[in-house]
Amino acid sequence: MFRTSRTYEVNAPPSSFGLNYTDVSKAAYDEASIRLTNAETQIEDLKLQLDDALGAEDMLVQLTERNLMLGEVRISHSSCELGFAKHVLYRKLRRCG
Repeated sequence: MFRTSRTYEVNAPPSSFGLNYTDVSKAAYDEASIRLTNAETQIEDLKLQLDDALGAEDMLVQLTERNLMLGEVRISHSSCELGFAKHVLYRKLRRCG
């Protein structure tokens, strides 16, 4: 079996790779800064989507209320027409009878 006198560190410090801690810290900071910017952009996009969804919900509620009111107007208009038709029919029947 062959043995060597060299030892290797499993978690070697950055300086052993020709880097110093400042370089590593700067790289980590830059990466974190990019991730933060991306997260902020996503948050703004989600806020816009939420505003759009809430606006659509408000519009849906307003249109539903209008449709209900129009339905009530149609029903009451139909009732008036029916009442008038009954009145006319009653008058015709009175003349005949």
